[in-house]
Amino acid sequence: MPIKLIMPAKQPLSYQILPNSCWPTCVMNALTIFEKNKAVNGIGFAEGMLRAVLKDDGVQSGWDWWYVLEAIAKRAGLKISGSEAHEDVAGLLRNLNFKNAVAICEVNRGGHSILLTDRDESGWLAGFDPSWDNIIEARKDIEKGMFSPKFELFPTVRQEEYGAVNIRVEQAYFLKERPQEGKYQIGPVSTRNITIIENIS
Repeated sequence: MPIKLIMPAKQPLSYQILPNSCWPTCVMNALTIFEKNKAVNGIGFAEGMLRAVLKDDGVQSGWDWWYVLEAIAKRAGLKISGSEAHEDVAGLLRNLNFKNAVAICEVNRGGHSILLTDRDESGWLAGFDPSWDNIIEARKDIEKGMFSPKFELFPTVRQEEYGAVNIRVEQAYFLKERPQEGKYQIGPVSTRNITIIENIS
């Protein structure tokens, strides 16, 4: 009997290749989402710019990244903004309209970045974790019954989301300041960070 393949309606998002390249991979995935909708151009330009400032140990703080983001935003017709230390990251996320925007958030106490792309009526966030190792580790923890997380791996999605969503997480759980044992929580205020990419074209 031939195997029935479930093919994504659009190009799947990418997993990171380098150990510490989660944030730039999330940026590229965000641009891929907007390009699918014919909203941006210059994705090859963006990839080259991001690779030029990526260090072996990941994203370093400094102006280089913001110069790159400004150039990408101008070329692609997008607005890219980042949170400041004093800003209410939870409030920014709660009020975000995912119709024309996505968000890159730090989880695991600032140690990892994931892309959030949607929120449903029940208050669950949908997104893409670019770390395959992270996905495998979370799945093993679930199978061991180590905790009862309020998130799902590879949830059932619409065909147009297949390949673009590999996690769903309850927003209230995601925004907890004192994380439970587990993944996919933004944790203490001091480690919170959000990058919002909006289509303004």
